[in-house]
Amino acid sequence: GSRLGVKATIAMVPNSVDSDRFHPLSGDADRAALRAEMGFASDVPLAVCVGRLCEQKGQDLLLAAWPRVLNSVPSAQLVLVGDGPERSQLESQRGANVVFAGASPDPACWFQLADLAVVPSRWEGQALVILEAMSCAVPIVASDIAPNAETLPLALAQRCPQIDPAAAIVERLQKDARERAIEGRSGRKHVQEFHDRVRQADKLIEVWETVADAHRVSPIHLAR
Repeated sequence: GSRLGVKATIAMVPNSVDSDRFHPLSGDADRAALRAEMGFASDVPLAVCVGRLCEQKGQDLLLAAWPRVLNSVPSAQLVLVGDGPERSQLESQRGANVVFAGASPDPACWFQLADLAVVPSRWEGQALVILEAMSCAVPIVASDIAPNAETLPLALAQRCPQIDPAAAIVERLQKDARERAIEGRSGRKHVQEFHDRVRQADKLIEVWETVADAHRVSPIHLAR
């Protein structure tokens, strides 16, 4: 807006998620049970990509890089959750250990069973999927675009070139599970502090009240 010559007082309220709905499971046993219910082994390195199947979300870039992931982590599995106009084209790119799960009314369960969330978007506003994954205490690999850099806290920033996310995915999947758990808890804490839905709703109300106060017409003016 500033670059385009818009001159105004600006208040920014970041996107938010329901951290009660998007929460991590209580332990390994619950996670293993959920994986079994969804048809995945408990010990398989599992990367999940949630999003509409379209050019913006970059699943084609992820599928192109996936064989290089398997070269280093042969047992890894990739799940694409979502539907969209590019589904047929993307399915034609399907390689080994790739599952198309279709649309899901509740993506929280996919984050809860994942070892890693991958967000390979070509462009975004502020991706809710990153916040949802962090709220579920899942480590993230995201494309290196400005909105993702703003959303991910610096300590957790694992961003990769859009054209080839393979190296970043391998590095995350090969990390010790305890390190991933620590990283995941840090991400959830960040969401609770800066992107919690209730807290952000209060901030939005403050903004609207400020705007309303600035434009409120006095009774004297109305009488005239």
